[in-house]
Amino acid sequence: REPPPPERRPPGPPRDPPGEPGPEPPRRREPPTRDPDREEPDRGDPDPRRPPVEEPPDEPPPVGDPEPDVPIRAAARRLGGSTARRRH
Repeated sequence: REPPPPERRPPGPPRDPPGEPGPEPPRRREPPTRDPDREEPDRGDPDPRRPPVEEPPDEPPPVGDPEPDVPIRAAARRLGGSTARRRH
């Protein structure tokens, strides 16, 4: 039996000796993210070709919340209206 080699190197290119910066890997030139010829909307913006989605106007009010503003405003008006003034 022969003894194993003193240092097992991983397959692939030889590593640089420690302490010496090796040659920098060649930088790939990335294409520009924005292509001026192809106008693209920003990721956050809706597609300009599609009309913005709007909620249907005949939406019923949320259940269990029958316009709480009205009685509160009426009571505030009776007390002098300070609450109604502060809300706006």
